[in-house]
Amino acid sequence: MQEVKAHSLLNKAPLLTRVVGQLFDDEPLNTAPAVRLLNPQSARQRQQFIQTAIQQDYTVFLQLLPASDAGRVENVRGRIKPLRAGRYLVKTDHASYMVRFNQVRYIAHLD
Repeated sequence: MQEVKAHSLLNKAPLLTRVVGQLFDDEPLNTAPAVRLLNPQSARQRQQFIQTAIQQDYTVFLQLLPASDAGRVENVRGRIKPLRAGRYLVKTDHASYMVRFNQVRYIAHLD
């Protein structure tokens, strides 16, 4: 077993106090910058463009509203596919999102 000298622990006490204190802070450690909200598009415009993007297999940019109050607005780039009951699948390189129409705040063509 390795012996630890008391004076080496005392020298590290301020660092340990700061690190342990951060763990118990009320502030979240990982605070992502807020997404800049784009002007919302009309429902008719979003619906027409979603249908065009599906038919033409466009790569699109979407600004998605959270499904609950606990979530946050997300900017997503990917391809959109229709699902049942007014839902859509947005596939990106790293993730897939299943969204309802009312969660789409903004959509644009990227190709």
